[in-house]
Parts: sequence; C-alpha cells; structure tokens
Amino acid sequence: MFVSIHIPKTAGTSLSVILDYGSGRKIWYDYSELRLLQTDLQNAHQLQADKQQTLLAHKSFIENNFDFVHGHFYYAKYKDFFTDAKYITCVRKPIDRLVSHYYHLLDEADENYWLYQEIKSGNLDLADMAKISGIGDMQSQYLKGRDIKDYDFVFITEKLPDSVYHFQLLFNFERNDEFMNLPGAQSMPRSNIQGAKATERAIILPSVIEKAQQELRADNELYQKALEKFIIQGGQAQDIISTRSGNSNEF
Repeated sequence: MFVSIHIPKTAGTSLSVILDYGSGRKIWYDYSELRLLQTDLQNAHQLQADKQQTLLAHKSFIENNFDFVHGHFYYAKYKDFFTDAKYITCVRKPIDRLVSHYYHLLDEADENYWLYQEIKSGNLDLADMAKISGIGDMQSQYLKGRDIKDYDFVFITEKLPDSVYHFQLLFNFERNDEFMNLPGAQSMPRSNIQGAKATERAIILPSVIEKAQQELRADNELYQKALEKFIIQGGQAQDIISTRSGNSNEF
C-alpha cells in the first residue's frame, strides 16, 4: 500500500486521478483536516493523533482493500500507523506553489477564512504570507519527520509527466485513465486548473515575489533535495528500461 501525501497546490489533484484509475478505484481519500493544518498546527497534530485511535479498529480493512491513501495530511499522521506502506508525495518549486496558493485563496473567496480576509483587506501580501508557519514552509511541514530523500518516491510538479513515467517503471504501476495516451504534458489530468474560478486580481509585483522567495528557505532546501532524488529515480527507471531492452535482444 502507498500513503500519498498531497501538499496543496502541487498537482496532487491531477496525480490522484492517475492513482485512482490505475489502482482500479482502490484509493481512500483523506481530506478531513486541510483548514486546520493551515491555521492551528498544534491542534492539527493532536487531531491527527486522535483520529489514528478512531481508525485503529479499521486498520486491517484499509490495508486489505485499498492500494492508496491519498490526501491532505502530515507524514506524522500515518508514519507509525501504516508502518509497512510506501510513502510518496509531490513537491513544487516553493515560490510557484505559494503564488498558486495565494491566487487560490482569492478565487475561493471564503469570507470565513481569516487568511482570505487579511489578503482582501490589504493587510497581508505574498511576502507576509511566506512568513506564516504552515504556509510559507508548507511542504516542509507536511513532510516533516522523514528526509525527502528517504521517501519511497517523490513526484516533481514541474516534471510531472517524467515523474509519473518513472513511478510506473519502478513500481510496475499501470495507468488506466483517459489521459494516459496523450503526449507529454497533455497526459496529465487537468481537473483543477488555476484560474477556472478566477476573480479580478492584481498582478503581484516582482519585488514582492523576490521578498517572498527569501522567506522560503526551508522549502527551497527541500525542493533542491527533491530534484536530486528525481535524478536518482530517473536513473533507476533507465536501468529498468536497459534491462528490459537487453532481455528482449536475447530472443
């Protein structure tokens, strides 16, 4: 079984479609704590621990009937629960993820969410948002407790077609979705397109983006390590291709 950690705004929705249909719909979605993870880190950790106890009686059923657990949750939620699972995730260039998150808040326009209220009122810009624990370092927070290089597989948003292909080879995973035979980027499901609900928005000034970028130290470091892992995974995938090619030449 795979535990797939979907960090917001990292193409996790597109990836979920691939995992869903490739597993024959044997995927359990866990999106129960997203808002709490963004607003109250201490209570979020406690809530995740409490939910583990609720799930304990159903642990064997989940493991026997699902190939993937996928959703918005921290690595810590299941690391001591699904101990035999393979842990995977998808990461994105931090400043691009933050900008996408910022615009998503504007598009969603949730008047009950304090972060949207602060942005809408002009009290908070992208650089301020980058300083908020759990937002500017969201990828690090979600994956905390395990070095990114020790995850069983890491997809890269900017290299998603190649990442998915490597995953298919390394884990003998067969896609079965309607996008699978399309070329390149078109083969990635587009079920959550940025701007589909777009509201009128001002362009973020380059100076503000640069200030925000400087606040993303933890996630920038994590992303660089993820890129190194992507290269390693690609090499492993190439070894499989070479081995298969060599075996086919014997006949």
